[in-house]
Amino acid sequence: AIGDAETLVETLRLAAEKAEEKLSLARLRLREQTQEGVGDEFQGLKCSVPELDDVLLKDVGGKIHSDGRWPLIIDPSGQAATFLRYRDTNYLNTLNPNDMNMETIRLALLGALRYGKPVVFDMMEVNMFDAVKRQLEGIESGLAEAILSKQILQNERLCAVNLGKIHCSLHEKQ
Repeated sequence: AIGDAETLVETLRLAAEKAEEKLSLARLRLREQTQEGVGDEFQGLKCSVPELDDVLLKDVGGKIHSDGRWPLIIDPSGQAATFLRYRDTNYLNTLNPNDMNMETIRLALLGALRYGKPVVFDMMEVNMFDAVKRQLEGIESGLAEAILSKQILQNERLCAVNLGKIHCSLHEKQ
């Protein structure tokens, strides 16, 4: 009886995953249809906060992957920041001096590289790009450009990058 129940649970779990996939794809088609009539005031994708999981984290439709750039989220309501803060991300508030400490940034980057977690630099309503870039350059020269160009994700680069005290590699366990 237990074996039958486990088999039934596994079958239903797989059916739920397939249904979730279909729902995500249907939401993608709906977003694309509603975007067609919108003017070209900005380049990108407009979505609601509840859709962030599909659009940003799951990348349904592969739009983020195919674009080749890191996503930039503009959210005047601040709800996206709250959503990302409580997801499995390495969240850094650029206005918080503790979060902008070089050691904190270094550990956030290492965690992101090692565990595949997104790093979120929440700039709130202030342009902190230059400050973030300075901190990254303080960790290692050329690090900001390596992150922006995605060179940091290449195996050769990962083996060579020294983010302070810890060498980062996909092939080593540290």
